[in-house]
Amino acid sequence: LMVVDANMASLKTDAVMERFVDYHVNLGETSTAELNIRYKNNGEFRWDQTRYRTYTRVYVPKGSQLLTSSGAMTNDRIKRGQPTDATVTEEQSRTVFNAFISIEPGEEGVLKFQYTLPTTIADRWRNGAYDLLVQKQSGTLGQPLTVRVKSDKKITEATQADSIKIYDNEQGLLFESDLRVDRSLHLLF
Repeated sequence: LMVVDANMASLKTDAVMERFVDYHVNLGETSTAELNIRYKNNGEFRWDQTRYRTYTRVYVPKGSQLLTSSGAMTNDRIKRGQPTDATVTEEQSRTVFNAFISIEPGEEGVLKFQYTLPTTIADRWRNGAYDLLVQKQSGTLGQPLTVRVKSDKKITEATQADSIKIYDNEQGLLFESDLRVDRSLHLLF
């Protein structure tokens, strides 16, 4: 999983933006995922800041199928674009969900993607394992990352590359960290 933003405005609004990545995966014979990307514009209209206009690409495993999306807008240079659907492409051996969003100073916006994961994920789960790599976008400062994993099978082991919070309960697993670096998670069932 990798979220890549491209600021379409020419000012320094990136410096006042907060981005929160919240990923939910439900593992089973048909594995599904939901990704919520919340943007908060802490800026104001002034010479070096404006509305945040970003073209967002979400890289997911090849073969993922987008079920629904929300928050995407038409690429409009004025205050707000009209709602539209995300588009799906392929790039670098990955499926890519593409969406444009604009967030006014002092406001928040959310891009949401619900999708099925390819059968290779269900195959690994069936064989007792799940691996997730969340890649950091170059130049970003480490946005908060939350991963929730649910499964019909009990998680017997959870490991990650470095010390981050993992909570295990009957509901599944909650993984909290940030994207200062790439994050990986390995689960056994």
